[in-house]
Amino acid sequence: MRILDILAAPKFAGSRASRWWALGFFVLMAAGAMAGGIAIRDPRSTQLALFIYSFGAGFLTMWLAALLLVARDGRRLRLPGVVHNAACSMCFLVLAIVAVPAVVVAATGGDIATAILFPALAIAACLGYMLLPLVIGGWLGFIPALYIGLRNAFHVPSPFDPRFQHWAWLVLAILVVVDVVRWWQILRDDRDGDGIWSRTMLSQMRGSMCKGGWWSIDQRWAWRRAGNKKTAVDFREVGPAKPAEAIQVALGGWYVPQTLASRTGSLTRVILPTLLVIPVMLFMNIGHEHSLRKAWQIIGVTGGLWVGLFGGAMLALMTIAVLQRRWKHHAGMALLALLPGIEGGHSASYIARAVFTKPAIAFVVLWLCMLVPAVVLHSGPMALLLCTLIMAGMASLAATAVLLAMAGRPLGVPAAAILGIVVLVLINVSAVIGIVTPVTKLGTWATQAQWLVVLVWFALIASAAWRATLAWRTLQHRPQPFLANAP
Repeated sequence: MRILDILAAPKFAGSRASRWWALGFFVLMAAGAMAGGIAIRDPRSTQLALFIYSFGAGFLTMWLAALLLVARDGRRLRLPGVVHNAACSMCFLVLAIVAVPAVVVAATGGDIATAILFPALAIAACLGYMLLPLVIGGWLGFIPALYIGLRNAFHVPSPFDPRFQHWAWLVLAILVVVDVVRWWQILRDDRDGDGIWSRTMLSQMRGSMCKGGWWSIDQRWAWRRAGNKKTAVDFREVGPAKPAEAIQVALGGWYVPQTLASRTGSLTRVILPTLLVIPVMLFMNIGHEHSLRKAWQIIGVTGGLWVGLFGGAMLALMTIAVLQRRWKHHAGMALLALLPGIEGGHSASYIARAVFTKPAIAFVVLWLCMLVPAVVLHSGPMALLLCTLIMAGMASLAATAVLLAMAGRPLGVPAAAILGIVVLVLINVSAVIGIVTPVTKLGTWATQAQWLVVLVWFALIASAAWRATLAWRTLQHRPQPFLANAP
């Protein structure tokens, strides 16, 4: 068991794309924590830096959890040293992630115990989220909301209060024991997550992290249709007179024309989990709902914002996932050139109508989910502008990625990872300083920050539109747009 084998183990924990995403986000959060701790002249700057770093550490841990899959496959194949190397690699990396802020805080004369506690809590909680059964682990994501509600209702102390930290160490010890036990159980479990108590977030995300990269997310996600239930396809509008509908049948997934009952069932599986945000937001605001109007603001603004942001991000990812996989791996797409009614000069327009009509309608609906509550509650023109830019940015980037894939020039893994991280940061900053929190509570710097974010959004959308136009022209000049590698 050499040290090089231990250090090399994470290389096999996921695809190259997932590795770029995880490492890129962690480095971004670590750099942000360092910059915030240095630039902010406030006694609480160290606390803020620890929170930012812990967030990145937790995200990286969710990717490192795939080392358990490497260990389990090594055990099944009787490969010597794989189980030990994977476990030792996980322990070594976790200790290194926790030790970095502790060393920095110790050098500045800060509280070393706090610098160890919060990254360790984030790592243990995120690892538990990945390893616990889905019916239990899924609720770990609501811990921050539950804490806010308990703090409002029962005045629970701050995380940096010694009284809170006394119990936090106990929680950390319990989480470590749970993680170790679950690691051992999954390692020796020969099932692949079929039962309700054996399904974990790790098993759900395995296809995304280890097989097809992030572009296979739509195949393995938790709300996908069960394998024993067939999609009720509606072929009444499919025929030679409507080539776009025929193309949608070939694309599969949510593009397939479905009956009303089947489409309603598909939407229900997506909408019902999203509605959990309503009771969560109400619980977070216990003690602050002074009137019905305040309660409507909590549900309307926060709920609409959540549905729009989360729905728009998932819609963009799912659309890119389906189309990139079709053009990259599905050789049958070339047969679409033989469909009756498709002529060479109009093929590009048919395929654009088939690919972009449904996502465009969905993006408009999600935009209204964000916009209507903001209009009713008079949130101001800046909030309306940022809501529009967020949705337009996600839609334009999704369209650009799809057109580049169809033109045979898909985004590379590093570019996609960097772009995804930039968009994620932009969305969060836009929501916090432009939509959720009034400028008067943030200070005079918030106005300048808002206009800077607006300019960045405009630059991002303009760049995406330019690249999409070039890809569209390439597609139009091809004799056959259904072939990704056509000249």
